[in-house]
This record gives sequence, structure tokens and C-alpha cells, in this order.
Amino acid sequence: MRQQEELKITMPGAKAIPTANVKPTKPSGLTAQYVTIAIALRIALFEYFDRSTLIAKRYSVDGNEELEARRLTIVLLVAALCESCINTALALSSEPNEFKTLERKPTLSKWFDEAKRVNPKFQLDRLSAVGFELAFVFDCRNSITHAKAEVYSETSTIHSGNHTPWAAMSHDRVLSVAKLPIALLNDLCSGTAPLIASMSSGVAWQLSLHEFEERSSVQRAPEINP
Repeated sequence: MRQQEELKITMPGAKAIPTANVKPTKPSGLTAQYVTIAIALRIALFEYFDRSTLIAKRYSVDGNEELEARRLTIVLLVAALCESCINTALALSSEPNEFKTLERKPTLSKWFDEAKRVNPKFQLDRLSAVGFELAFVFDCRNSITHAKAEVYSETSTIHSGNHTPWAAMSHDRVLSVAKLPIALLNDLCSGTAPLIASMSSGVAWQLSLHEFEERSSVQRAPEINP
């Protein structure tokens, strides 16, 4: 998906402007992968709440393996969306050589330490609600992408494995996690250049969560904190 600030049309017969050795002054467009990820997250949320309504009629909601798998998908997509958005914002705010260094940093470091390059007024405290949720999402992501099984014998645990904080999230926690990209982008993109600001509106449009909030209020599961 390609996004531009304005549409430039070349008329038939017009001479092409040579671009070799011409240094660009500012970005005029970008490929908006973050929109595709936001769409995938919206689909995953629809499917999660549709299935949870059906499964709740027959099984324990939080004990069902299918819902655990769907929570896994949602967490991974939220993490991917948060990473895509900060990478995009930093790329739009940095010179190419500078961004090559920035992109190698951990995603949490990009949000907590480097996001001021995008918006000097942006502040994200690690102990704030949004900062805590961001750390939780990437803790979940790491537990999924670096999964380690618990190995045991009849008398003892041989390898302890790693925890799965995403597995028993309540519906409310799933929604809280899904709202994270919007909360981050609202603050990051406020008062920025049009291409950066468009990320906030683009993600918010894809992730209108009012319907999911209504579904969550109908059926709640016990909250399990990480």
C-alpha cells in the first residue's frame, strides 16, 4: 500500500525530470505497511469475539485452547503494528544513514528513548499505564517468538520453559492491548508533518473499537495480571 501527501501526474509528452544525483529534500510518500497490519488486527479481533461468544456457550472461555491461540495472534499483530509505526515515523524523521543505526535498536528503546526525534513534545514514561502496556505486549511477543517448553520427569522439572502471559488475558485486557497503537500514535503524531500525522488517523480508522467494547461488556472473564 503506497501513501502520498499529494498526487503528482505527468502529462503525456512531457519531458521526464532527471533524478540521478538529485538529493531529495523531504519525503513525499511511503509504503504504508502499518495499514495492512492494522487491517489484519481488526480481522483478528472480529474473529476472536465472534468465536468467544460461540465457545462460551459450551466451554470455559479462558481455558479454551482456540481462544488462547487467537489471543496469541492479536498480541503478535499489536507488537508488529507498534514496531511498524515507530520505524515509519523514525524513517520519516531521520537521514538514511542515521536511520540505519536507529532501526537496529530494540523496539522498546525506539519508543521510550528515540521517539522524541519524531516529536520533541512526546513523552512516554516506562511506569505509565501506556508504557506498562507496551512493555507487556513485547514481553508477550518475546515469550511467543522465543517459546521454550517446560520439560519434566515424573519427579521433577528438568527445564522450566518460559511463561505465557498472553494465554489467560481477559476480554478487557485483549481490548486494552488492542488500543495500545492508537494511544501511542495519538501522542506521537500530534502536531507533526502530514505523512507522520496520517499514521494516527489511518490506524484509528481501521481500529474503531466501539463494537468490541460492547462485546467485551457482555461477556467478561477474570483478569489475570502478568
